Amino acid sequence: MRKVYFFKKRVFAFVLLMFAGNLNAQELLGWYFNAADGNTATTGQESSIAARIVDPNIVASTLIRGEGLNINATSYSRSFMSLFPQNAATTRTASITANTYVQFTLQPKTGYKASLTTLTSKLRTGSTSISFGYQWAYSTDGFVTAPKWLGANLIVKETIESGNLGVFVPDVDLSTVADLQNISPDKIITFRLYIWGTQTADRTFTIGQSANITTPDVVLSVSGATTTLPVTMLSFTGDHTLQGNQINWETASEKNSDYFEIFRSAENNAFVSIGTKKAQGNASTRSVYTFTDRNAPERTIYYKLKQVDIDGNSVEYGPIAINSAIQSGKDITVSFNEATNELLISVANENQKDNGVLMVSDIYGRKLQNQRITSDNGQYQAKLTCNLDEGKIYLIALKTGKHHSLIKFAR
Repeated sequence: MRKVYFFKKRVFAFVLLMFAGNLNAQELLGWYFNAADGNTATTGQESSIAARIVDPNIVASTLIRGEGLNINATSYSRSFMSLFPQNAATTRTASITANTYVQFTLQPKTGYKASLTTLTSKLRTGSTSISFGYQWAYSTDGFVTAPKWLGANLIVKETIESGNLGVFVPDVDLSTVADLQNISPDKIITFRLYIWGTQTADRTFTIGQSANITTPDVVLSVSGATTTLPVTMLSFTGDHTLQGNQINWETASEKNSDYFEIFRSAENNAFVSIGTKKAQGNASTRSVYTFTDRNAPERTIYYKLKQVDIDGNSVEYGPIAINSAIQSGKDITVSFNEATNELLISVANENQKDNGVLMVSDIYGRKLQNQRITSDNGQYQAKLTCNLDEGKIYLIALKTGKHHSLIKFAR
C-alpha cells in the first residue's frame, strides 16, 4: 500500500485497497529520497541506500545496484540513479547474465513471520525518447537458481505529466505468491528489478524521483503484514549418522503449538511428508527435538520443517541439505594392531591433513566408540577403548571434510 501525501489518485487507490480487505497491510519496507523526517535528500549517486521505512518486525534492508549498472557521473537529486551501458542487455535473458538490476532483501525478525501483498515502484528514464524493458523477480536462495518472475514483462517510458519525476508503474500483486506468505525469520527474500533495452548510447534508469516536499514521498515499497510466531525457533540442522539422517531443531519458547511435520525431497523432486513430532504446546524454556529418517536415499537430501498451531496455522523452516551418500570404501583400507588395540585407516590419494570423526559399531548398528581423529597425509590412527571380538564383523564410519564412508571390517 502506498503512502498518501499529495497525489489525489493515490488517496483513491488507498481507499480501494482498504475496501478490498487489506486492513492490516502496511509498508514493511519503503524508500523515499527527498529530505524528510530528518533524512537528507539523496544525490542519486549513492552506491547503496538503506530503507527509510522499516517495520519494527522486519530486518533493515538496503537498495543496491547489480554489477552491470554504474553510478552516473552527473547527480540527480532525490533519486537512486543508475547508468545503463549501451546495449549491456538487450533482452530479459541477457539482463540476468549482465547483472543489470537493482536489488533489496526482506527478512522478518526472530519471533515474527511476514505475508506480503504489494510491491510498488516509481521508475524514470533519462528522456521521453528512451524506453527500457523491466520486470521484478524474487528469489528464496539469493538468485543461486533462476529468478522467479513477478507481474508482467513491461516497458517503461517516461512521461512529462508528472513534472519529470518518473511514473508509478503497475503494482505487483504479491498476495497470491505462496513463497511470499508466512515468511519465517530463517528466510531471506531477495527482490530484483531486472532492466534491459537496445540503446544507442549509455542511458540512465532511475528509481524515483521523489518530489521536493518536506514529507516522505515514497517511490519504492513492499506492503504486507507481520504477526508474532507462536514458536521461537533457535536452530534447524541435520546430520548423517549410521542410523540414518538425523534432523535436529530447538525452540526457545512455544505457545499453542500442536506438532511439527518433517518433509523430505531429493534434488529436483517435490517435498513429501515423512513424519510428525508432537510439540510441547506451551513452553517458556528451551525445547530440543530430533527425528531420524532411516529410509533416506544415498545422495543429497533436502528437508523442510513445518510447525503447526492448534488452530491450524503453520510456518515452514528450511530447507536444509544432508549428504547421505556413502562411499564404497574402495579407496580406504582398515587395519588392526592387536598389540596396541589401535585402528589404522588409510585414505588413498590424500596428502593433506584433515580432521574427522570415527564411529565404530557392531553389525546391528549399536555404537561402540565415537571419537575425533586427525589425519597425517591420509593416515588416521585411533586408539580403541572398546574390545573387538575376533571373528566378528564391525562397521567403521569415517566422516571428514572430504570423506563420508562406511566400511565393513572383519576382526
